[in-house]
Amino acid sequence: MTVENATGNAAYPASVDLQVVFILDITGSMGSQLDGVKSMISKFCENEQEGIDIHIWTFTENSSKCYVSTSPYGLKGQELISYVNSIKLNTPPDFPNVVAYGDDGPENSVSAVVNLTHCFSIKHNIVAFLITDNEPHYKKFNLGSTSTCEKKWLKERGHLDNDSFILLNEVIESLNVTIVPILYCSAEASIWYQQAACASDGVILLPSSSDSTVLANSLTAILEALQSVSTNRSLHASTSLGDRCRGFKIGLIPEDFIALECEPNNATELKSRIAHSNTAEAVTAGLTGLLQTTVDRFGGKRAGKRCTTADTTVIQLSVKILVLTMIYISGNSPEVNYESILEVINQLKEHLAVKPSATSDYEIKLLDSFFTLDQLNHSR
Repeated sequence: MTVENATGNAAYPASVDLQVVFILDITGSMGSQLDGVKSMISKFCENEQEGIDIHIWTFTENSSKCYVSTSPYGLKGQELISYVNSIKLNTPPDFPNVVAYGDDGPENSVSAVVNLTHCFSIKHNIVAFLITDNEPHYKKFNLGSTSTCEKKWLKERGHLDNDSFILLNEVIESLNVTIVPILYCSAEASIWYQQAACASDGVILLPSSSDSTVLANSLTAILEALQSVSTNRSLHASTSLGDRCRGFKIGLIPEDFIALECEPNNATELKSRIAHSNTAEAVTAGLTGLLQTTVDRFGGKRAGKRCTTADTTVIQLSVKILVLTMIYISGNSPEVNYESILEVINQLKEHLAVKPSATSDYEIKLLDSFFTLDQLNHSR
């Protein structure tokens, strides 16, 4: 798939360099933060950075359309700075005559992250800084016009299910990507951003200063460390990294964080306040983890935090259903009929229903959809 925007950008060529993507929210609510963010990025782009390709993306929306804009491929140094400085609040760079304030609270963050799959492949090593101040649109709970526009944007690019967690998981599973949300205001409570960081072995950064110079110096320290990792392919984490990054706090995601497979049925499950720390030790530990992840990715290691403890009963019943279904389709055993398969399916559904959740509801729907008598007979 290719990116469909005003410049007609296609998928990026393979590269051994680290791909650093700034995904910037330019909706109206980011008005007080945008200049500081632009200063952060511009400061780092002042010098040529060996081993790193930098991409500047923006996202915004209005009641008519969802916009995700990407910088022209291959910009370096002053070209990057000029592009960053040209970014305006509420104005998608690919559509300079459009005014898109965002209109509602939630943002089109999902489409911006999904766009990674339209530009990069598994061969790229990506660190994506997602900068925003509000939660994403949720399929089940945000039903306004901007959410509808994002759904249309996704459908036009082949994503028929606009469940925000299904899409996030697809991005993480299909790419070699680490997501680093930089969150302002209430966005830090969003489970979606927490999962984006946790499942991709990233880290959450929370600005602790309104001074754009302090923030710029902090981000520059992080990017310089990433550049070192990219060129050396080994970890040389500085013990002073936390001291150099005083502009950020680290969001402390709980160790027992459980990733969601799809959106929950209860909106309260989409938010959870997380602890944070701005001590030099905590910041150094969090950023060292990010650097180690980058080293691991260059070595071919993928993120693995979505794995959860397996339910042995689900596994046993699922295997039994599979075996019975194969026997039934083969027609080799008259003792195996649809009723015997349905009996085991109902056992599995009853077991899943004991602890109701969005995931169990989704699995039950799959069982009801795929194991019908007509479908099984059609396969014989």
